[in-house]
Amino acid sequence: MRPSDNGATDPNLKAKPSFVIVSLLGLSFFGLAIIPLLSSSASTSEYGMTSRKPIVGGAFAAVLVFGILAGIYPSKCSGVFHFGKARQEGSPQAVSQLPEEDLRLQGHHPDCGSFNAHIFRIGTRFYCAGCVGLILGAVLSLTGALVYFFAQISIAGGSPLIFWTGIAGVCCGLLQYHLFDFGKSSIHMLVNTLFVFSVFILLLWADSVSHNFAIDIYLIALSIFWLYTRILLSRFDHEETCSSCDVRTCTFLTR
Repeated sequence: MRPSDNGATDPNLKAKPSFVIVSLLGLSFFGLAIIPLLSSSASTSEYGMTSRKPIVGGAFAAVLVFGILAGIYPSKCSGVFHFGKARQEGSPQAVSQLPEEDLRLQGHHPDCGSFNAHIFRIGTRFYCAGCVGLILGAVLSLTGALVYFFAQISIAGGSPLIFWTGIAGVCCGLLQYHLFDFGKSSIHMLVNTLFVFSVFILLLWADSVSHNFAIDIYLIALSIFWLYTRILLSRFDHEETCSSCDVRTCTFLTR
């Protein structure tokens, strides 16, 4: 955080979590908490085992494919993060005294050094650790969905270990910017991989326990909500990072 002229930190330069983000996070955990209650109390779906699984698997696979495409082409969605917005709303006097720099994208993040934990390098190319993690998790989940829902290979998914693993993975994904802020891109990638794959684990558990079409669709819809919440949390984290940046203007301030 850059100090103001009188030596104190300018409170206007610090991004603050909005009521919307806090509410979405609360709703995410509430939706997660009632999964075992809904699954244990639900009656067997009116859809037979033969027709229910392909429908649920197809819907879940469609969500995963969309997520993979979004991760492969992150620049198309990079505007959602609004780099620099928090500092742009700060004190004009403090901002005017910051140096200018023409920054470029590395893994759709600014190459100012503040986002080193969000990117990693392979050869001469840079990749977003979060996006790669989401893609890997989606690929693993898609493979599991093809095996369970379409090949209908029996998987012992109703055990408590499966359930708690899924719960832990989703919680880690939603709280990653608070629990795993270690400055390591490898950890950032691993947590996001676990986050997406844990959604499949929970869907596997719920389907194995309830055999209920409505519960399955609820979890798929909830997974979209979780991903949206995670995007907003990522946006807030980026805004907070930009609020402490020593660069006054860059190509991301206009986003």
